[in-house]
Amino acid sequence: MRSAFVDLFAGIGGIRHGFEAIGGQCVFTSEWNKHAVRTYKANWYCDPDAHQFNDDIREVTLSHQSGVTDDEAAQHIRDAIPAHDVLLAGFPCQPFSLAGVSKKNALGRAHGFACDTQGTLFFDVARIIDARRPAIFVLENVKNLKSHDGGKTFRIIMQTLDDLGYDVADAAESGPDDPKIIDGKHFLPQHRERIVLVGFRRDLNLGGNFTLRDLPGLWPATPTHDCRSAGAGGGREIYSYPGSVEIPLSLCAEASGEGQRVWLRDGRSH
Repeated sequence: MRSAFVDLFAGIGGIRHGFEAIGGQCVFTSEWNKHAVRTYKANWYCDPDAHQFNDDIREVTLSHQSGVTDDEAAQHIRDAIPAHDVLLAGFPCQPFSLAGVSKKNALGRAHGFACDTQGTLFFDVARIIDARRPAIFVLENVKNLKSHDGGKTFRIIMQTLDDLGYDVADAAESGPDDPKIIDGKHFLPQHRERIVLVGFRRDLNLGGNFTLRDLPGLWPATPTHDCRSAGAGGGREIYSYPGSVEIPLSLCAEASGEGQRVWLRDGRSH
């Protein structure tokens, strides 16, 4: 039997890709951006008899409505979202990212949990976890989530997940070697750090001694790519990976800047 999962704040389905690849079945997707939805639906077939699509997650949790009791909200969530084993959520990062916070400060706007439109959406995820009680969750956000507001934001998130009865892998880890911080450079030609929270329902005793550090694909022991200097542009580098993903020359040229030298996988340069 395939494990069922839900895909919240799904974007174009990046996180779904990995879980489908290991045999999971997506039973519910939520994404409000119409452009992302169009791409998502083009990439992922969603059987209407086995999958439900939603736009605004607050329509599920009723968090934007006053006068709704916790029990009423929980029942509404259970009616809207099918039972599932794994919950995936890349909840909005703009209120916590360095760029997002800087922009909001410049515009005099609230950020973090004080941002009503995006900053509180983590708590919608928490409401769904509480109502549906999945065995496992995987939450993703920007690295700066850990340090936002002097660390207060992250402490609230971790305390909330603990209160819900979940153990987060590597919860006590911190510092530059924190395995919860995963860098995209191990997989793609970009330096993009994200925090990944993997939680296990405590009463099921699933987590054991699980740590993200034990996953070799996330922490390569040796370099997994061939790197050559682009030869111009302030030391920018173009990465050529030996895997099955080919990066079009047009994208490489765009990444390295107009007029700079780009190395191809066969050693030729342009």
